[in-house]
Amino acid sequence: MKYTLYIEADHNDGDYITSMNVIDEETLTLVKKVCEAIKNTNAKWGHNWITSEHCSKEDKQPIELYKDVLTEDEISEFDELVPYGEYGIHSIVEIKYAPEIDWKKVL
Repeated sequence: MKYTLYIEADHNDGDYITSMNVIDEETLTLVKKVCEAIKNTNAKWGHNWITSEHCSKEDKQPIELYKDVLTEDEISEFDELVPYGEYGIHSIVEIKYAPEIDWKKVL
């Protein structure tokens, strides 16, 4: 089965960006694992997925923040799904999914 994955991220203190991707069951399993890691993190300032080079030195990149629960490959694969602002992002705000819709183009 295929799913549409929606991810909302914060890239500048309340400036949100989103991504939508079609994923399979295997990727959904990975996303759920990442969600559990994010829920259980103790990230400084709530910055739970840093992809920006412009964050504080106290902020940790995902590879360091989740080193005990996620592999580098899992982080890299999930990172491909995450929206990326002009300067990256600092937090994942929301993740949700639904069965993929069979769109019919009418115009």
